[in-house]
Formats: sequence, C-alpha cells, structure tokens
Amino acid sequence: MEQSDRVKQAHWGDLKGLNLAGLVRLSFELNHDDPHANVRRLPLSGKHIGGRDEQEKDCRTYVESRGGIYIHTCVEPDTSAWKRRRAQMPDGSYAYRVVRPIFEGALGDLKRGATPSGDRLDGLVVYDIDRLTRDNRHPEDAIEVVEHFHRPILDITGTLDLLTDNGRAVARIVVATNNKQSADTARRVRRKHRALEQAGIPTGGRRPFGWLADKRTVNEPEAALIRETAQRILKGAPLSSIVDDWNDRGVTTPLGNKWTNQTVKTVFRNPRVCGYRSRNVREINPQTGKESFRVEIVVNEAGEPVIGQFDPILAVDE
Repeated sequence: MEQSDRVKQAHWGDLKGLNLAGLVRLSFELNHDDPHANVRRLPLSGKHIGGRDEQEKDCRTYVESRGGIYIHTCVEPDTSAWKRRRAQMPDGSYAYRVVRPIFEGALGDLKRGATPSGDRLDGLVVYDIDRLTRDNRHPEDAIEVVEHFHRPILDITGTLDLLTDNGRAVARIVVATNNKQSADTARRVRRKHRALEQAGIPTGGRRPFGWLADKRTVNEPEAALIRETAQRILKGAPLSSIVDDWNDRGVTTPLGNKWTNQTVKTVFRNPRVCGYRSRNVREINPQTGKESFRVEIVVNEAGEPVIGQFDPILAVDE
C-alpha cells in the first residue's frame, strides 16, 4: 500500500488491512497552583470521561467495526493535556511545556511505523479531541505525523479531523478554544482557593500529621507527640534525635512512611500547627532558574494572619 493511501483510506472510513493503536488518556488537573500541594484532583471538564477500559473498548470497537486491526493501547495515567510544567530543554535552559511522554512516544511510534513490541503500526485512534490535546503545540506535532509520515490519527466521536486541510484548520481552532476553556477553569479554581484561604477553610486531599481526615479535628495521639517534641526542640534537642525517636516508636507519616529530617521539619514549620491558615508558594530563582516551594502564612487585607477553621495543636508563642 502506498503511504498516502493509508490517510485516504481512513478518510473514507475504511480501515481494512490497517493496524491501529489507541491512545487512552485519564485526565485530571491539579486544582491548585502548586503541583506538590496535597490537593484534591477533579476532572477538568466537570463531566465523566470513560476510564481506561471504557476508552480502550470504544477505540477497539471503532477500529474493528471498520475492518481494521486493533493492536496496541498507549495509556497516559493521570495526565494533563493542558497544564504546563517546568522542563529542561536540550540546550540546558528551562521552559514551560505540557509534559506528555506517552503521547510523544506514541507519535514517535507512528513515525517509525511500529509499536514498542515491533508490530506494524499504521495509525492512531483517540476517544475525542480532548483526549489528544488541549495544548496548541501538540496538534502541530500530530499534523506532522499525518502530513509527512502519512499515518492517520482519528477520533471516534467525529470532533477531530487531521486528514484534510479543512479539518486540520478546524482542529487548530477547536484546540485553541479548549485551551482557553482550560485557562478559564484554572483561573476560577485559583479564585476559589484564594477565597477558601481567606476564610481559613482547610483544603487538600492528604490529611496533615496531627489531625484527622477532616483536617479540622486534632488527632490526639499525634498531637500529644507534637506538643512533647516541641518542648524538646525548645530545649535544644537535635533534629536527628527526634527523627530517630519517632521512627523507633513506630510512628509513621500520614502516608505510612518513616520520618526524615525534612518531613519532621515540615510538621513544625507549617503555621497550621498553631492555628494559622497557610499556603504553598512556588518560587523560581532568577539566577539559577531552579524551582523551590515554601509554606507561608495567609494574611487578610489588614496584613493579619488568617486563623484557620481547625483546632490548633501548639500556642502561637510556642
């Protein structure tokens, strides 16, 4: 088969003799600025998108109903097609990009015309255009594969057409629109979090050490340990001895891990321990370009600390 024939054949809905893979993306977006914050994750669109099995089944059914052979599934777990992250470029500099190694790997497989296991690969199927991308750079990468490597990329809902000039023009517009919707959603989520901060309301998925799962009620055994240890710190006890003591007692972090110097520091440097509402702040060093995170006290319009809607463990002077 001529290379260009694959795209023409797929354009007419005929997949006979073509080996196709499916791209399944399980999409969740952080609803906070800080990617390391303990925050609850929500589906970006607010609507249910089928899980892996459902998307894979739909892609397989689409291919096989048109005479094609479904040979492979590329799975992107918990991956954003919009959220940009700091990434190092080939020249050593840093830039913000949507990081999707599985997606990029799938396009690479298409260019080579082979799956990771070595089977012939003629094209790619996705659930809909949102499963493919919400970033303006990625459609161009996908279009390159279709135009220059002659491998069709299809979606099963009919919202994506990369096989014709008109379809590619529309796809660029749709992706740009979806990108704006993502930005609008992120802005609303940030505004909501700022309001929750000012009200002193705790958020986040992982419970902080010293509190129960509601993040408001004190966990008495853990709180007693924090109070006892605070007195030891005030008397000059070295951090390493505290870490060893907590581990020897069989006390674990909220994730069930052993304590380290850094995780113990995190407990006592968090303003929440004395009742203040805190937040995570991301900073970029302008000289080195390195990213760091710190915790700071949330203040109101008068510059006063916001009191959290949870029980404190230590007094402010402690």
